[in-house]
Amino acid sequence: MLAFLRVERGRRNAGGYLGSEGLLPCQFDQYQRYRRVADIILALPREHAAMPPLLDVGGYPGTLRRFLPSWPITLLDKHSADDLPAMGPAVVGDAVRLPFADSTFEAVLAVDVLEHIFPEDRIRALQECLRVSRTLVVAMFPQRARRSFVRSASSIPSWRRS
Repeated sequence: MLAFLRVERGRRNAGGYLGSEGLLPCQFDQYQRYRRVADIILALPREHAAMPPLLDVGGYPGTLRRFLPSWPITLLDKHSADDLPAMGPAVVGDAVRLPFADSTFEAVLAVDVLEHIFPEDRIRALQECLRVSRTLVVAMFPQRARRSFVRSASSIPSWRRS
């Protein structure tokens, strides 16, 4: 399943946001986006007690890991290996050419990353996310970019968008 979620601008809060996880050092609008993604992941059906592996595309500096601390999350970003956080597996790579086998991850998440990919490469990036995901791809992007992403996504075969 490919989910497109609209991001609406929220009120900024430099001190963090007090949620059920405690004080998270992030802005309110960022909290809203990552909390929504975490809720989607927590609602995934699981066949066993182990947490299924997730891929966070463009996830530097590892914000999603603060929302899902017990989940195995692989972070992929273009930053150098020295810049990637040491909180878990991190891979230097490109969303257009994901260095993973088909269906490696239960879910692939691309939060606030698609707008940073050249427009002509966005379809390929989404196709790559779908390729390495077993169940779900969640792509979040700013509201102002929605029209171009929806238009781009329409070229993905409908059986992959369900």
